[in-house]
Amino acid sequence: MNKVMKKIKVTNLKKLPSNGGSVMHALKSSEQSFSKFGEAYFSLLESGTIRAWKYHTRMISNIIVPYGSIKFVFYEDDVFKEIIAGENNYIRITIPPKIWFGFMCVSKKKSFLLNIANILHDDSEVINKDVKEFNYDWTN
Repeated sequence: MNKVMKKIKVTNLKKLPSNGGSVMHALKSSEQSFSKFGEAYFSLLESGTIRAWKYHTRMISNIIVPYGSIKFVFYEDDVFKEIIAGENNYIRITIPPKIWFGFMCVSKKKSFLLNIANILHDDSEVINKDVKEFNYDWTN
């Protein structure tokens, strides 16, 4: 396992059947992945949409994909690591600061991403690079 994957934590989440749908857990304050609450936001991604590359200097992201399917790609030391999250792999990905990552909607339908972050969004703590900046083939 490379260094980047030792830093990222993947947590299986529960889906509880309910009348007319499901209750889907996201994050509890009692869990180890929780540090503090800064903000929560949703991102909607159309099929094939790529958002890359990001590097947070302070933010811890707790990412959940309750609808659709999104491939997350992490980069460190010339190594890429992929994790697919979504309806068929309902997990929370906890991404500490100082890791390059990007993501792509890999389902044919729209996908929703929820990020529960430990700090408020701050443009001065995030570095963004163009999708072509790293030599990664998003088509596979």
